[in-house]
Amino acid sequence: MTIEVTYWHIALFIFLFFVFYLLAMYIVTKYMTSRLGEIADRVDNLVDRLIKKVDENSKKQEREIYLIARRLENTETKLKNERERLLEKNKQLQEEINTSLKEIRTIKDGLKAFKNNLKAFKDELLEAQREIATKNGIIARKDKKIMRLKEILKNYQKGE
Repeated sequence: MTIEVTYWHIALFIFLFFVFYLLAMYIVTKYMTSRLGEIADRVDNLVDRLIKKVDENSKKQEREIYLIARRLENTETKLKNERERLLEKNKQLQEEINTSLKEIRTIKDGLKAFKNNLKAFKDELLEAQREIATKNGIIARKDKKIMRLKEILKNYQKGE
């Protein structure tokens, strides 16, 4: 038995070859499409999880930034209050210093006046001492004269 190959056979063979080729390509394409769908679903899930983690991290970072900002505001407020308190205290101390300086000047002026009064009193005392010394000298001379007169009187009374 011999099989005669005619153009129709070759055409049928080529036609069936293309049909099977197209069928195989269709099956492979369907399979690849389903695999690509699964991969796309996995990628979507991964992207969703990444987005959630990024959102969580961004929320945490926002919270941390908010807390840091609050701490900075509180610190700034405390520093402003401390600065105002120190300025007020500085102002009070400056007033106290000025008052003390005025008092010191008053005391200094009083001490100068007291010193001048002491000098005047010293001068008066020296003058009084000179007068006393002079009077003592006069009294001493008079005492000598009285003593001589007493001796003379004694001698005179003895002589009588």
